[in-house]
Amino acid sequence: MYDEYQKVEGVDLWRKHYEQMKERERKLAEVNNTLRTEISRRMGGDLEDLTIGDLRCLHQQMDQALDLIRNRKYHVIKNQTGTSKKKVKSLEEIHGNLVMDLETRFRAPGFGIADDDQGNYEAAAVYSDNGAAANLFAMSRHPRHS
Repeated sequence: MYDEYQKVEGVDLWRKHYEQMKERERKLAEVNNTLRTEISRRMGGDLEDLTIGDLRCLHQQMDQALDLIRNRKYHVIKNQTGTSKKKVKSLEEIHGNLVMDLETRFRAPGFGIADDDQGNYEAAAVYSDNGAAANLFAMSRHPRHS
């Protein structure tokens, strides 16, 4: 349908679009070459044709890029350190709560090791001589429900 219209009218519909695309391709190729040259210069290549002013400008750009990278790195490290400190503080708080809860449970009247036999340490000494002191545990004196 487009081809027939072009033949009848004698107009090329795609020429303008083609020319615009070619111009865009030329501009993109130019930008690409410029970027490749800048990258090469920042890597230490293609420096022969630069003037002293260009070299100073390149040096200044490299310093600015280095400062930007360093600041970004320090920011990331600062955030990670802060997050780690918060996690450690939270875990220490949880640990403290668990220790306090555990101590509260074992101080309850229903728990203890031979409360009736206060001051009699001979039985404990026998356990320690046999190496069994590590196996002592607090036991509950609650009656069993059958």
